[in-house]
Amino acid sequence: MDTKRARLLGYSLSLCFLVIHILLLLLFSRYGVTPMARFNIFSIAFYLLTLLMLRMDLLWLYKVSVYLEVVVHMTLAVCFVGTGSGFQITLIGMNILLFYAEYLSNTLNHKHIPGLILSVFGMLMYLGSFIYCRYVPVRYPLPDEVNFQLQIAWGVIVFVIVIFFLKLFVNLASRSDRILSDQAIHDPLTGLYNRAGYEQRLAGMDVKETALLLIDADHFKSINDTHGHEVGDHILQKIAEALRASFRADDCMCRIGGDEFAVLMHCSDGLREELIRARVQNINDVLADTGDGLPGSSV
Repeated sequence: MDTKRARLLGYSLSLCFLVIHILLLLLFSRYGVTPMARFNIFSIAFYLLTLLMLRMDLLWLYKVSVYLEVVVHMTLAVCFVGTGSGFQITLIGMNILLFYAEYLSNTLNHKHIPGLILSVFGMLMYLGSFIYCRYVPVRYPLPDEVNFQLQIAWGVIVFVIVIFFLKLFVNLASRSDRILSDQAIHDPLTGLYNRAGYEQRLAGMDVKETALLLIDADHFKSINDTHGHEVGDHILQKIAEALRASFRADDCMCRIGGDEFAVLMHCSDGLREELIRARVQNINDVLADTGDGLPGSSV
């Protein structure tokens, strides 16, 4: 994920949290929970401020301050209206968001997010709110029906947050696995299959319906010695491009050694030798052209 997408995700979260806190302001105002109504006014202003943080690319400050606001807000809510409201559920659910923020910080090379430290702080606040309610009477008890509805609402909200970010983690892990798997079987210089990719593809082919072409660059050592290895690398890339242009998309083109290439061609309908020779000649015509500033070469 790049900074632009991370900022867009932050905007979405801030707007969602802004709507939630407006609803909480209405709830606390209706039932006379004055301290929390006042705190929600602060929270609404805070989430408007987070939009400015995102605009200024203060992503580290945004991530840490949002987590702390939620922890403090929900802990105070539990202390004022009791555990029956379910506000404490969010203190557990926010951890998945916290560690995703830490992942983003590492990926984007931003200032490190202390995910473990902050999550421990959130857990201590979670336990502390229960201990407080165990020994201190609830000052603003809400009606049972309201507590019931709040528990369901917070359960759904936390479920959505957890599932959304777990799905992001799964997609990221799957994408990383695909990239690593792809890198393992491809040559980074030419983009063709490497030796491992060649052997993998060869193992899955019917040899009775496959033509194998082994292709060597002519006098490649002398090109390296005369013009340097950088030019030699460009020659190899030019050969790879010529192979792609000359063979079919379902043919398997590989670089199996320093200047050695291979092409695996499916040929169930028969493959004429003169057709292959024509393609090789086409490759040599491309390599002989020095209009790109590279010395002429052949295979």
